[in-house]
Amino acid sequence: MGVIAPIRTGGPVLTPYPALRGYQYLAPFAFNAGGHDFTIPAGYVIDGASVPTLIGLLHRAMFNPFDPRVMDGAGRHDWLCDAKPSHVPSDVAAADFQRVIERDGIGATKAELAFQGVNRFGPQWGKRRD
Repeated sequence: MGVIAPIRTGGPVLTPYPALRGYQYLAPFAFNAGGHDFTIPAGYVIDGASVPTLIGLLHRAMFNPFDPRVMDGAGRHDWLCDAKPSHVPSDVAAADFQRVIERDGIGATKAELAFQGVNRFGPQWGKRRD
């Protein structure tokens, strides 16, 4: 596991965090989801793109959960799942994950499959069920 540099200008810079088999943000990272601004703090640890259940098994067959193309979307989604902001429900967080990984090079079909996994089987809050 090596340092993951941003794959685009302005993306997050992450370093391995072996104790949790994940990656840690080296600096705060600002992003917008659902029309709202958020900042992931330096030191926040993510476990990559861990899509739940059987869709997750297909997801891992399609790409590595630590593929640099999914790390920005995965980090945003993990942080939103932890924060559960009332003004950004879980379905909006899942849609942001899909948008970001597709923008960063994951094909539309793979991004849609990953979205379905996190939207249907991931943490739920806000409008969907609370």
